[in-house]
Amino acid sequence: MLFTTSLVLSALLAPLASAAPSAPTTTCITDLKIEACSDFDCQLKDYHRIDAGLTQRDNATSWSYVFYKTEKAPLSSCITDLTVVEEGASGPSGSEWSKAAGSAHAGLTSGGGPTIHVARSEEKQAEGRVVDWIVLKPGKSANSTEDFQRTFVNLGLGEAAGEAAVADWKLYNYISSGWVWLMYSNAGPRQAITDIRVLACNQSSDASDCGMDWIKAGWQRRDIDLNGPTVGNGSHVFLFTTTAAQNDSKCVTHLGVENSTDAFGAINVDLNDGTNGTSIYLAKYRARSQQCLTSIVAQSVSYFTPLPSYIPVLDSTGQPADLNLGIGAYADEVYLLTSTAKSLVIPEKPELSFREDGTFRISHYSDLHTMQQEYLCLNAPEFIKGNCTEKFASSFMERTLDLLDPDFVVINGDLFSEDQRKIDGLTFPMQAMASVMKVLHPIVDRGLPWAVTFGNHDGEGDSTVEELMRIYQNVPGFIGSRGEASLPGIGNYELTIKKSAKSKDDAFRLWFFDSHPASPRPSDGSTAFDWEGEDYHTKWNGVGYGKIQPSQIEWYKSHSKKLNEKKKTNAFAFYHIPLPEMALAWQKQTTRSLNLSGTHVEPLCVQGQGCEQYVDITKNKVGLFEAFEEMGDVLATFSGHDHETDITSKILFNSSATEGIWMTCDGNSGYGGYSSGADGYNREMRFTVISDHGDHALSYKVIDDVFAGTVHRNASEPIVNFF
Repeated sequence: MLFTTSLVLSALLAPLASAAPSAPTTTCITDLKIEACSDFDCQLKDYHRIDAGLTQRDNATSWSYVFYKTEKAPLSSCITDLTVVEEGASGPSGSEWSKAAGSAHAGLTSGGGPTIHVARSEEKQAEGRVVDWIVLKPGKSANSTEDFQRTFVNLGLGEAAGEAAVADWKLYNYISSGWVWLMYSNAGPRQAITDIRVLACNQSSDASDCGMDWIKAGWQRRDIDLNGPTVGNGSHVFLFTTTAAQNDSKCVTHLGVENSTDAFGAINVDLNDGTNGTSIYLAKYRARSQQCLTSIVAQSVSYFTPLPSYIPVLDSTGQPADLNLGIGAYADEVYLLTSTAKSLVIPEKPELSFREDGTFRISHYSDLHTMQQEYLCLNAPEFIKGNCTEKFASSFMERTLDLLDPDFVVINGDLFSEDQRKIDGLTFPMQAMASVMKVLHPIVDRGLPWAVTFGNHDGEGDSTVEELMRIYQNVPGFIGSRGEASLPGIGNYELTIKKSAKSKDDAFRLWFFDSHPASPRPSDGSTAFDWEGEDYHTKWNGVGYGKIQPSQIEWYKSHSKKLNEKKKTNAFAFYHIPLPEMALAWQKQTTRSLNLSGTHVEPLCVQGQGCEQYVDITKNKVGLFEAFEEMGDVLATFSGHDHETDITSKILFNSSATEGIWMTCDGNSGYGGYSSGADGYNREMRFTVISDHGDHALSYKVIDDVFAGTVHRNASEPIVNFF
């Protein structure tokens, strides 16, 4: 009887034991290390490599990189803070801190260079405030983006980098500098801003050092200069915030602008200090409140653009206050926007589905080349040059969206670019966040789902593509993704189109790849680069551009196989820089290129090579075309990059094959980048209609006909029936 009772008790207690709560998990960064590599393409399994090298220098034979691991893990494994420690210095005290593996300059300096230390705070882990993104920002005065915390010890070699010690942000992502700054963001709730300061530093001073004492004391600097950029501007003026608890238990509830320091709350620093502009003073209002400011963003931009979840600081007329008022034509408008959101507002992602008539409509825009200032329109028809502005591109997008009524919008690379300012032709580092919102606004206003690929120019401003992806994730309608964290690049992902709005049945797939920017290896074996001299397409080891990497291709094949085992569907693929196989159409190799159409061509700049009159597709092989053939799902691909090229062709798998893949180059939609300059040339975009729930598809080009004042299908090109 006792034995039987014991069995019964064991049976009753077993499910209770198995139901014991497990440790909470989340997706976070769990490990970080510095590794020296003898190859620019080195990777570590399960780790993401940040492509900005720490030891860029003349005649290098090895390079140090930061690698980190992102995974779904118990909260106790998640990193919550990071800091960089000078060579030979002691790291932070406290049991939560530990040194990450490796050092920045191992083998180059006696002490190995700076080291990175990580913390795992139980308090922050419990609150969900764990590190979710890490970026490296090259450039002496690199800006930090909102929600990213900046460390202030240089991981680079400084002036010892020689010619590679590029001080500005000419990144092309791979190309680093003598100055490399680690920055990171935390998931979880934002902290209330409890106080604000403003500091003006002398014009002749190094802006990157402005307020360093405050920063070391824990204040966060907003890196957008509130008094610039201008030509011969006055003082550098920066805004600083703290989230530390104050003695009066108050927080900042809202901001205003005043014309006098006598006004209530006014901070005694003229935001236009040292210029002939109107004296403007920022006013802070503090109270014991649950509605505290948690985020402040400065926009230096050609015209005010709303930012989702933010409201602008207003002037006395109720309009967004221009903090550069009165400085003159060479000064951008500068605005402040604030938010009280206690967490990043990530909108619910809409699901893609076919219409009731079995169609799905895609609008494609490539190479919009927006920037923060009003740009110089390049290669525009002569009669509009005097009136051409950046708003031509946004107007083109608005009118085509209204004409075509798409279900989905793809921006296929180079949404942002560091181009020439219209007023004087100057080019200098730009603020990316405000720039991209100018272009995205027509999409957001219409409530459309959208996604992106990254091009070779997107990382040229003050935001890396990692930061841009984080910005995009908070914009309504965005359904793209960072993708598998361990893969090279940002934005390798797949989207599925359902058979109907109420169906769970997969009907079509869309693949997105990061084709990477410039290749980092110069032909002379060094890492030096003369930005003002030799053309980088030829200097960089005869390759010019990066390419989709083998691990990205293996990810596609593995993921495609699993999905196709579940249900085989047709698919499209999007990447910014064309595959070398596209050159078979440009070179009119009729044994492999069928049904060629298009009106403009230029020497193609393809993945893994430069801009060549003749592209050898066997050189520096990419391998994605062969993967598409093997998997059999991708029937058409879309790319941008070559602004003057708008050709479409079916590329056969080999010279004796009857099957192949349709490949397109889509020209450019923006006015800031170069174009053909041919008489009668118009900016253009592509429109694709998938029908019969994925069994058929056609595509054609729509032009901004500035001569007729309309947008319409390009009648000089046929409608292409893909399948």
